[in-house]
Amino acid sequence: MIPSLTVVIPCHNAAETLGVQLDALAAQRDVVPFEVLICDNGCTDGTAGVALAHQGGLDVRVVAAADRAGAAHARNVGVRAARADWIAFVDADDEVAPGWVAAMVDALARHPFVAGRFDGARLNDPAVLRSRPIQQRSALQESRYGPGLPHAGAGNMGVHREVFDAVGGFDESLLCLEDTDFCWRVQLAGWPLTFVPEALLHMRLRSSLAGMLTQGRRYGAATAELEHRYPASARPATPAGTETTNSTGTPASKVAVPAGGTVGVGVEATAARSPLAGVRDLLRARPGAGALLWTLGWHVGHRTWRPEADRSAGPRLGATGTRT
Repeated sequence: MIPSLTVVIPCHNAAETLGVQLDALAAQRDVVPFEVLICDNGCTDGTAGVALAHQGGLDVRVVAAADRAGAAHARNVGVRAARADWIAFVDADDEVAPGWVAAMVDALARHPFVAGRFDGARLNDPAVLRSRPIQQRSALQESRYGPGLPHAGAGNMGVHREVFDAVGGFDESLLCLEDTDFCWRVQLAGWPLTFVPEALLHMRLRSSLAGMLTQGRRYGAATAELEHRYPASARPATPAGTETTNSTGTPASKVAVPAGGTVGVGVEATAARSPLAGVRDLLRARPGAGALLWTLGWHVGHRTWRPEADRSAGPRLGATGTRT
């Protein structure tokens, strides 16, 4: 039977968490036939074995996607291998809520490009939640740079294949914030992004201090890259941890890094500020160590990023795992 929906999961050494996601997908009830593709982006920890162990309760396949690092490449490989024309993306370290598949299918029956809602309470302890806000909890994300369009995380996103193919999929040169870039390109090509709050997904944040620092650096570098790519519409940075509004006046989700700011408190990060200004503000606010390290990493990544022509003189965007 040809599935109506293909769920694409990019994986890099995700054996520890993938089972939770697959169990949640296997527990979906009263839905149309759907398949799950595990896109193996160079796993060395038995991720494929975890996936194959779920074949009794899921239509699940493992697809090789190790020829290029990055979730963008893994997702693109998954779409090419998909049997359905409606594609949904989730990550290996998250967990779909009951009814997620039904909500995603219903939304894609009415809209060509959709994104669901995130929640962090289920999979993160309070200390981790203080390291950065969960975005996309009540509306699409918005940034104060770029083309002035909303965006969403690829960890809870659905799209028609024809739309995906028309814009060329995810940009594989981006190893972070590739989902923001994808959202903007789809909308600039004429397809709106629709928020589907019924499609709830429980997000897992990085829990180690080293992981928070590294992720912050990658987000900072990726933010600088997107600021460089969308210069005509660039606007002043919005402090992260503050609310913006969308076109209907509804409060948008808290935007962590794509807004160009720091994490957890209203600290603005602009080109005119000292690289350590946001860190000083965080120290005054007395955040947890995770928020401080994440913010420090973001500033380092943002300040040391160089355009492609100059990257021999500076660091490149680092490779990422499942969670970007």
